[in-house]
Formats: sequence, C-alpha cells, structure tokens
Amino acid sequence: MGNNRICMIVTVENTVRAFLLEILIELSSKYNLTLVVNTSAPDLLEEALGGKVRVVPLALNRGPAPFHDLLMTYRLFLLFRRERFALVHTISPKAGLLGMTAAWLARTPIRLHTFQGEVWVTRHGIWRYILKSIDRLVGWCSTDATVVSHSERDFLVGQGMLREERSIVLANGSISGVDTERFSPDIEARSFLRAKHGATDSNVVFLYIGRLNRDKGIPELAESFALLATQESNAHLWIVGPDEEGMLDLVAETLAPCRNRVHVEPFVNCPENFMAAADILILASHREGFGVVIIEAAACGIPAIASRVYGVTDAVEEGVTGLLFPVGDALALRDCMANLGGDASLRASMSKAGRDRVCMNFEKTDVCGALVEYYATLLHR
Repeated sequence: MGNNRICMIVTVENTVRAFLLEILIELSSKYNLTLVVNTSAPDLLEEALGGKVRVVPLALNRGPAPFHDLLMTYRLFLLFRRERFALVHTISPKAGLLGMTAAWLARTPIRLHTFQGEVWVTRHGIWRYILKSIDRLVGWCSTDATVVSHSERDFLVGQGMLREERSIVLANGSISGVDTERFSPDIEARSFLRAKHGATDSNVVFLYIGRLNRDKGIPELAESFALLATQESNAHLWIVGPDEEGMLDLVAETLAPCRNRVHVEPFVNCPENFMAAADILILASHREGFGVVIIEAAACGIPAIASRVYGVTDAVEEGVTGLLFPVGDALALRDCMANLGGDASLRASMSKAGRDRVCMNFEKTDVCGALVEYYATLLHR
C-alpha cells in the first residue's frame, strides 16, 4: 500500500466544528488523517471527530504576527519532516501561508490549498500589494488548489494567482455543502423565536448571520434598514454573530430610531433556527469566496438579498432564489429589501426554488464525496 498519510491544517477550531466535522470523519475512514488546528481542547475535538483523527494543537493566529508565524512555520516544517505526509491540505489564509511554506520546505509531494475569499480584494495601496503577494506565494508553494466557487476560480486565474490546470472547484462549489436535514424549514422554531423576539406572522424579519465587520457590509446594512424602517413599520432586523470590529456601537447609533424592531444576538449554537424563523437573509459583503450562509438559509426556505460580488453570484440565482445589488450601495439594498419584503408571493416562490436548488446542487454528502475522490486522484498521481 502506498503512503496514505494526510495532514489538514485549519487556523481556528470554529471552522472545523462549523464546516468540516463530517468531511474529516469520512476522510478518516479512508486515510491516516492528522488535523493541525488552534485548539485548547484537542481531546474534546478528537472525540467530536469519532476518535479516528489525530489532533495536533498549534497556536495559529488569524492576524499578522511575523515572529510568531515564523516559529509556527518552523514547527510545521519539523512535523512534516518527521511524519512524511503524502499530502498536506491547508484551509484558510493563515493556514495556507504557514502550511504551504513549511510543506514546500519539507518537500511534501502533494501540497493542496483551498482558496475561499481574498482579503486583498477590499484593500488598497501597500496592504493590497502585501496581501496579494502572500496569496501569490501560497499559490506558488502549492502543487494543487481547490476553490470554493467557479467565479472565484475564474477571478484568481485571471489575476495570475492560480494555474488553471492545477485548480478545481469540487462538485458545484462551497467549502462543505449543506446538511439539508439540519438546515430545513422548521415551523416550531419559527413560531418560538418570532414570539420570543417580538415579531408576529405579519412582520417581515430580515436576518444577518455571520461575523460583524466592515467587509461584511454591516454599515450599509444598518443604513439600509434605518431607511426602510421609516417606510415599513412591519420590518424587523435580526443581527446574529460575533462583533469583530466594534460594529455594534455603529449599529446601535444608526438604528436608534427603530431599536425596538432590532434584535442582536452575539452567538448561537443553532443558526438554522434563526434562518427558519426569518423571512429574508441579507449578505452585504464586499468579498466572499462563496457565501455558504446563503445556501444554508435557502435550505431553510428563505431567499437572500446579497451584494453582486464573485462567490456570492454562485450562491444566488438572481431573480430565482434571491436578489443582488451593487456592493456598497445602501440605497439599492434598501430598494431590494422593500421590493422583496413587500411581495409575499415572490418570497414563497424563491423559497421553494432555493431549497430545491440546494438539495440538487449543494448537498454536504456530494461535496464530501468529491473531496474524497479528489484526494484519491492526487495520491494516485
């Protein structure tokens, strides 16, 4: 038997628990799998992974930390030299930079990185150059790449960041697909959460769920809803997710006149319940690799209003499962919210079309199976 030793590197544990548990468990049934991740409880994570994945804790930071990053790269290099993996797979930008560099230095035969949204797209000047150069280095050090959407892959190939012949989109895209049994319409969750947060059946609830920062378009979202609330007294806004850049102060100030119709939740274990309870998902991102939250919400039966950027255009079928607006345009977002929020029959048709599309194209088992097959192809090569 050939070498079937594989190492996957992920920067933060939340990414593993939110997207990769089932995939890692499936991979561990076929390969000798090691997971390197920043975790304070490797034993608990190993237990969640069924006891078949070895977890190696490593203090990877998401933000810039040059000296610390050099140390982590050296430790990865030593791990790769000692374990002699056949394949190293990195997911997330920092994991890609450190992991691909260390794997190249260790001469690991197959070096695979997953691209899922580029930070430098929204940056300017020297920072754009530096961050783009880092992604270029990751692409150069890797032998192969997966990309989470076709539009992102086209963009990266056009920018000269990737080689077309050594990059692929698995299945129809996304990092892990959607568990359509977990993410599905739920009448009980809808009734409970709407009653809990003061929304009646006649109210239209707009939902944002994700990290709160400027790249996610939180300022435009707040401005748009403030404008909408002056015209539509039945509109409510739920914002769910961790505040990374002090956005809640800005949100509270902008939405002060309609604060009784705004609910903020910093963290939830069951995002699918909020999706099933809402009417329309909003994603005003300035950049996205795919926008998996859109297809999760679609599986729960709610359409999306999202910015027209690469990655997102793969998740939304415009006019069928949702509406798109120009990135950064708060007035256009307000208009989309008013149009879709005021048309119950359109929401209903988009709801059915969205769930049907997810079940047909983005089932988690299909994406997982595609990754297993891709690993086999790379190892055979």
